[in-house]
Amino acid sequence: MVTLLGGLVCVAAPAVAQEAGTQDDTGAQANDSGQADDGAIQIDPLPSLDTAQDPGQADLDEAVSKRIDAKTAAELESVAALLESALSKGLGDENSRFAKQMLGSVQLQLGQGLFGAMMRGAGGNAAAVRLEALELLKKAVENDDQLADAHVLIAQLNSPAVFPDADGALAVRSITKAIKLYEDDPKKQSTMLAMRAGLRDDPEKQIRDLNRALKLDPKNTKAFQARIVLRLGDGQIDKAVADVREILDDQPMNLAIVAAAVEQLMDADRDDEAVELLTEAIEKQASDNDILERLYRIRSRVHTKRLDQESAIADLNKSIELRPGDPRKLIELAQRCLENEDVTAAKGYVQDAINLNPRVADLPETILVQFLIASQEKRIPDAINEVKKLIDFQKDDPQRQAFWQEQLGQLYMVDDRPRQAIDVFEQILEIQPENTNALRSRGDALLAIGEHQTAIRDYEDALKILQTSDTGPAEKLKSTDMVAPDYAGLMNNLAWVLATSPKDDVRDGQRALELARQAARLTDYQKPHILSTLAAAHAESGDIPKAIEYSQAAVDLGAAQENDQLEQLQEELDSYRAGEPWREKQETEENEKPILSAEDLIDI
Repeated sequence: MVTLLGGLVCVAAPAVAQEAGTQDDTGAQANDSGQADDGAIQIDPLPSLDTAQDPGQADLDEAVSKRIDAKTAAELESVAALLESALSKGLGDENSRFAKQMLGSVQLQLGQGLFGAMMRGAGGNAAAVRLEALELLKKAVENDDQLADAHVLIAQLNSPAVFPDADGALAVRSITKAIKLYEDDPKKQSTMLAMRAGLRDDPEKQIRDLNRALKLDPKNTKAFQARIVLRLGDGQIDKAVADVREILDDQPMNLAIVAAAVEQLMDADRDDEAVELLTEAIEKQASDNDILERLYRIRSRVHTKRLDQESAIADLNKSIELRPGDPRKLIELAQRCLENEDVTAAKGYVQDAINLNPRVADLPETILVQFLIASQEKRIPDAINEVKKLIDFQKDDPQRQAFWQEQLGQLYMVDDRPRQAIDVFEQILEIQPENTNALRSRGDALLAIGEHQTAIRDYEDALKILQTSDTGPAEKLKSTDMVAPDYAGLMNNLAWVLATSPKDDVRDGQRALELARQAARLTDYQKPHILSTLAAAHAESGDIPKAIEYSQAAVDLGAAQENDQLEQLQEELDSYRAGEPWREKQETEENEKPILSAEDLIDI
């Protein structure tokens, strides 16, 4: 179900709306004060009837007199009371019809007043005000079923999208009645059809109403917007984009609609079309700087997804020119520069942002950029400090916190602090015992301190979880760009320790060979370190010629890719050529240097 236009939309209606008998012989409509357009009081003469035959005549006459000047709610209620009294005492058919029409008009005006008070947040308890307004409006249409505006308000006050206890069926019936009453006013009818679409829960009926609304009024922007939302929700991207183009000339443009269409295009990997649409929007909104600024920012995101960092940075700069002094945009620009591998520019933008507003330094997006800069500059202690701040920001989001804890653990590993890394991974596993990334990473850290058996247990546990998860076995993972490499990396690390451990009771050549082959297949035999593992597994299984073959392939591929482990790859090849399997036991000496924060350095 797509909910559209379900909110309250005030309907402009005259205070004495559609009151029968308020037109002169020329058809001039009475204004809000009960006067004709020429300024004279205009009340149709009542039939002259004997009060004995019409006992309520006196009350009716008084009501007519008071109605002319009635403006406040109290004055209108007094008129309503007189009309109800007249009807109760008895009136002839013609007078009765007139009194009911006038009473309906007064009740509509009172209902409109309550509706307005509710919309302004006045009038005390909104729920009670709504019920009172509904009661008055229902009475109004009972007295005069031709009060279109009353039907509209009843529909609005029964919108399920706004009021949980609303009567949706009554809302649809009421707006349908209003649509019929507005048959001589195409624009009004178009507005009501768009409203009815928002009250329906059947997409086909919604589209039918919106199509009809746009046929009656091709400039009905709300109908266009509603149809765009429906079409986007139904995956009709081309039709939705065509509708977006129809409303690009609107001033001001509905940015949310344009952004939604762009998101759908991006999700469908139609990024070039998203850029085209945004470019059209920018050209149409050349005079509105606020909208232009946001359009440039959105287009910058699309350029980033297209890996066109130069265009992304250019658009962000235009956004900043249109609305200077926003430090957050400078931080975003720094992110784009990092993606373009321009660390120097990124640092400059971060500093500019902090100079504009020092508090920006404490924002998570700034801390993230500082972390990325420190990582790229290989300032690992600084990167560790920034990640700790990001972890503190994610206390209410265990998933995000675990992600940053994993980053912290990896940084500890890079900084030769495997025991601190193990502590971090164990914190994650206490809360998320089936977190395969944490299991694998703890296994890597255990391997680094020579705890082979414990490392193997972590690798096997992670592998078992992956194989029994919804993702499926390894053979099905090759089509998953993000999962397959992680899965292959896990199998590779397990195969490596099974093939190269100096402990006889740890090594298992056949198991290592099985895992290494799967890892190599998943990565299309294009990863030097995985080919290295496959060579080690062959050597452990006694097939030295195969070990030499794959080790040579690893060296060649490593040289072509400028792999930073090329020296070790060559040493492994030399070992196999000497007829020896490769043995490796990592025993990383823990880095005991304290990690100083910026505050610590200031204190020093």
